[in-house]
Amino acid sequence: PDDDNDGILDVDEDTNGDGDLTNDDTDLDGLPDYLDEDPFVFVHMNVMLQGPFDKNEGMMTDILRQQALIPLVEPYSNIQLGLFKPFAHVGKGGGETITDPSVLDDKGENSIVDWVFLEVRNSFDNTKIEHTRAALIQRDGDIVEVDGESPVYFPIADDASYYIVVKHRNHLGIMTQDPIRMDRNILDPMALNFSDDSTPIHGENGMREKGFDIKVMWSGNTDGNRYVVYQGSGVGIPDTDGIFFTVFSDETNTELNANHITVGYYLSDTNLDGKVQFQGLGNDGDNNIFFNVLSHPGNVNFFTNFFIEEQVPEAK
Repeated sequence: PDDDNDGILDVDEDTNGDGDLTNDDTDLDGLPDYLDEDPFVFVHMNVMLQGPFDKNEGMMTDILRQQALIPLVEPYSNIQLGLFKPFAHVGKGGGETITDPSVLDDKGENSIVDWVFLEVRNSFDNTKIEHTRAALIQRDGDIVEVDGESPVYFPIADDASYYIVVKHRNHLGIMTQDPIRMDRNILDPMALNFSDDSTPIHGENGMREKGFDIKVMWSGNTDGNRYVVYQGSGVGIPDTDGIFFTVFSDETNTELNANHITVGYYLSDTNLDGKVQFQGLGNDGDNNIFFNVLSHPGNVNFFTNFFIEEQVPEAK
C-alpha cells in the first residue's frame, strides 16, 4: 500500500531501516513518514572552514565547543548588522535547535565546530533559493543534523536536482558547479565533498588551497557580506573594522586597549577560537584577512585594497 499517496510504497518509507514504519518522522511534524506526503531528501556534505583549520591535523579545531560558546539554537536568524540581515531563511528553515546537550560532548574528529547555513537553489535559476537549513559541522568537515551525526535533511522532492550552497557566518560561501540530483535514502545519501576536488564548485578561486590537498572556505568576512576586504571601500568596509569595533566596544576593555582580548561568540572571531583580537600575536586580522587578500590567486599585483568576492551568485 501507499497510505499517504505520495507515490512511494509504505515498505519503502522505513527511513531508518529498522523495520518499524511508525518511528520514522523525518520532518518532526507528528506524522510518520509512511502517512506523511511531505517530500524530503538527505545529503551528506563535507567542507573545511579556513579559520579553525589546523594544517598539522588536517581537520578543524573545536575550541568554541570546548569553551561552551556554541549556541543551542542556530544563530543565523538573529544575525543583523544595522538594517542588513545577511542570512535569510526560506521555506521551513530557521530555529534549528540542539535539544540534546550531549551533542556538544567531546567526540574526537566528530566533535562539533560550529553552525553552518545551507541553501538549496533552483536548478534552472541559481539565484533563486528554494529552502534553507542551519546545520552543524564536525572537526572532520562533515555537516550533520542537530543530533550531531545524521546527514542533513531538506524538505524537497527526491529525484529532482538543485544547486547546493554552504555558508558560514564569517567565511565566504560556496555553491556546487552543477545542480545535484537528490535522494531520500538516509542509509546511502547523496555525498558531496567540497574539501577535495571531487565536488566542483561555482566560480573561480572560491576556496583556498591548504596543505594535504585540502581546500578550505575563505575566512575573514566579519560583516556577513560577499567580500573579504583589508583596505579601501566600494564593496564594503574593511573587515578589520569589525574586529576593531568588537574589541573597543567591549565593556571589559575599560582602558580602550588595542591589545585587549574579547571573549565570546562573535562574527569578528575569524579563527573560531572564542577570542577576538585586534592587535598582538594570533590576532584575527593578519592570517584570515591581510594574508588572504595578499595571497589570493587573483591579486597578481599584491594590492592591499584587493577584495575577495564570494563566488555564490547573489540571490534575487
